[in-house]
Amino acid sequence: MKWMIPFGFLLAGTAFPASAQVVASDVPPAGVRDAGGRREPPLVLAGRFYSAGMLVPESELDVVGRLVEVVDPTLIERSVAPAIQPYDRVLLVVMGNGVAIGERIQLLRSASVVSPWGRIFIPTGSGQVLDVEAGVATVEVDRFYDRVAIDDIAIPMPEFDAPAGVSPVSARGLEGRVVGFQSSEPLIATEDVAFVNLGATSGVVVGDEFEAYFPAGQEVWGRRPEVFVAKLQVLRVSLITSAVRVVSLGHPALQVGLPVRLAARKP
Repeated sequence: MKWMIPFGFLLAGTAFPASAQVVASDVPPAGVRDAGGRREPPLVLAGRFYSAGMLVPESELDVVGRLVEVVDPTLIERSVAPAIQPYDRVLLVVMGNGVAIGERIQLLRSASVVSPWGRIFIPTGSGQVLDVEAGVATVEVDRFYDRVAIDDIAIPMPEFDAPAGVSPVSARGLEGRVVGFQSSEPLIATEDVAFVNLGATSGVVVGDEFEAYFPAGQEVWGRRPEVFVAKLQVLRVSLITSAVRVVSLGHPALQVGLPVRLAARKP
């Protein structure tokens, strides 16, 4: 059983460089303000979107490179590669559709397989392509979501589109299940990310909300009523799965196989 307790969105238990820009929230668009002139928050924070993992078949990823080296010339022999720091430059072996100078890429770490849905990929950082020569790209890493490391793969930076100053609208219809979790050992006071088996092909979009629940059932002593477990917000959408975070928790009993249903739609 996976227990999940909401308390902000913290990347706990991960060591980052002291000056790393760990993106867990972004400033709302300057043009979206309430009647008092205050900025209204977006429906989903950009940092949550970019740091949310993906559960996808490997064939669905548009892999454009693999991190192979940190640009850190030295005459001193090293037994391990140097830790990647903010604004370090790294080398990518270009793959697939390739990259262009000025393009932004996101780095991912390959994690566990969740059959039959695919593999979990965890964002580690992002950066800008500075140069491409002979099939090798030089990238400056300027955002960290986790520890960036050799063998991370690169994909084009996904587009983030979450309106500010709006609230989800009550809706019904879609039903699915929890199929996995981004972290194998979520920490107390940390919001975890789960995956549900509903994605873009089902019409799910970033900002939609689902409810996880224990269904009603017949017991020897009578009928057990339905029990609300958690409210889940969609952070990132793939074709057949979505990454969701806990918004509110009725019972610390979120687990693989638990049914979910649509509760609200992004307007």
